Formats: sequence, C-alpha cells, structure tokens
Amino acid sequence: MKKIALATLAALALTSSAYASTPAKGDLIGDIGIGVGAMDGGNSVAAFTQRLAVEYGIANFSMLNSDWTATIGFQINNGVHTSSHTVSEVWTGTSTKFTNTSDDITFMPTASIHHGFTDRIDGFATLGLGFGLLNGKMSGGYSDSWTEASFAMAFNIGGRYWLSDNLAVNAQFGLVSASWKNSYGSYNILSAGISYKF
Repeated sequence: MKKIALATLAALALTSSAYASTPAKGDLIGDIGIGVGAMDGGNSVAAFTQRLAVEYGIANFSMLNSDWTATIGFQINNGVHTSSHTVSEVWTGTSTKFTNTSDDITFMPTASIHHGFTDRIDGFATLGLGFGLLNGKMSGGYSDSWTEASFAMAFNIGGRYWLSDNLAVNAQFGLVSASWKNSYGSYNILSAGISYKF
C-alpha cells in the first residue's frame, strides 16, 4: 500500500510539471461558473448565481522576486431569486398567492493579476467596474415588472487548478459581482466552474 501511494505521488509530481499555471502574455482564457449570492431589499435572501467571463494576458512582470501576469477581461454575472407568499383577505375569506422574481445581471470590464503557486495552481485577484440591471417581477393577484440601471463592481480573489494544458477548474470568492441602487443590492459571493485556454 505504501509503495502504491509513493508511486501515485511520484506520477502526480511528474505530470504536474507539464502544465503552466500562470497565464502568459497573449493567452485567452474563458470561464463559466455557478454559485451563490444574496439579494437585499431590506432583508437578505439567498440567490443562485451564474458567471461568464473572458480574459486576455497583456503583460508579464516580476514582483516580490516572483513572476506575475496582468490580464484584462470582461464578465457577465446573473443572480436569480424567486419567492412566494400568500395574502389572505379577512373580509372575503379568499387567499391569493404572489410570486416575486428578482433576475439581476451585471456587465463589467475587469483587470486581474495572476501568480502561479505551483505548476498546476494559478491564484489571482480581480477588480471590475461596470453597470447592472436590477429586474423584478411580481405575478399572482396582479402582475408588475420593473428594471432599474445600477452601478456594479467586483473585487475578489480566486484560483484555478489546471487539469491539462487547456482545461482547469476555478473558484472565486468575495464580491464576484455586486450591484446596488438606493437600498436594493444584488451580490454574487461565491462562484465555481471551469476554465478553458484557447
């Protein structure tokens, strides 16, 4: 058993050196992911989030005696929350079920710095600024819908683990995306997915 474990570790060590973790200047990488977030309009509720992003390596540089890469990109984030509640009419004895749906989306250019911690792991920090669309819809006893433009930003840390030269799994934590206007906000807090280097 001990020999099998040592052989496995040796094989991983040999194969890991085949994959460069940090994006290089000129690399184009796409991300897709799902995760969790929150929507706040006086009370916070959990939201399902989706993320689509692309980034391009623009510069390689040295800092703190290490090699780093700067990238620019663009990302689209979407947060969805649906809830229902029933209103009872005391005088008529009837009940009406209302369904509220929030479906918010953000668009933003991003800038990131990357550092390869091992031959397979790419760590990065991302900053983004853009705009969002806060969408709401109510259906039931009566229907109503609305859309408001808002400021949006991102500030998060993340990482990729490269499974091959082109395919990796990724995760981001922090303000993966956030948009707000007045007292209402929508936040993507944690996202995980896959990355592909073109």
